[in-house]
Amino acid sequence: MAGASTPLPSYFVKLNNYFPSHEMKRVEHFQALLVDKPEVYHKSESDDHVLMYSVHESFQAIDYVWVNSKTRGKGTGKKLLNKLKKNGKPIFLEVEQPTENEPDSFKRLKFYAREGFKHARALRYVRNTVDGQELAMEVLYWTPSGEELTDEQIVHYMREFYVEIHKHRDAEIYGKTLEPSKQVLQQLEADKSDILAEQV
Repeated sequence: MAGASTPLPSYFVKLNNYFPSHEMKRVEHFQALLVDKPEVYHKSESDDHVLMYSVHESFQAIDYVWVNSKTRGKGTGKKLLNKLKKNGKPIFLEVEQPTENEPDSFKRLKFYAREGFKHARALRYVRNTVDGQELAMEVLYWTPSGEELTDEQIVHYMREFYVEIHKHRDAEIYGKTLEPSKQVLQQLEADKSDILAEQV
């Protein structure tokens, strides 16, 4: 029918129904990443999950992961992580501080703690959302041999992820340029408390 709007991609609908609006990319941003960076940005989707992730030269990063509530606790998340672990590169992901208002936030941390992830305690990561809210995030990472990465490595990898993925065509898509990576991601002089310590 003439004038009918294009249906939103199914992966976007699933993510948009689960994640708070201030954490979501616009659909145009997802599509631009998938089209412009097919060797870097990837999508895995089924009725039970959505996984948006990027694979870089020295590491990989989870941008978004959603598991259907009907199948949570049945190994779907573990299978998705195992798929990435087989690439043999460190895995990074971003999480918000857990709160009592979001019970799933504690469940997520327990899951990642069981899967061998570590908290990047010396990293300050604060960025503005597209609607102007300040968003403080924490970074978790996993390494193939279980070793800890240096603070310098963590900052370097996360800045690369931020520039290549979060800032991709930002001015065109959002009408403004997001903050530079050196402002958003900074190394702290003293470590923060470990948000995974009580989750194992």
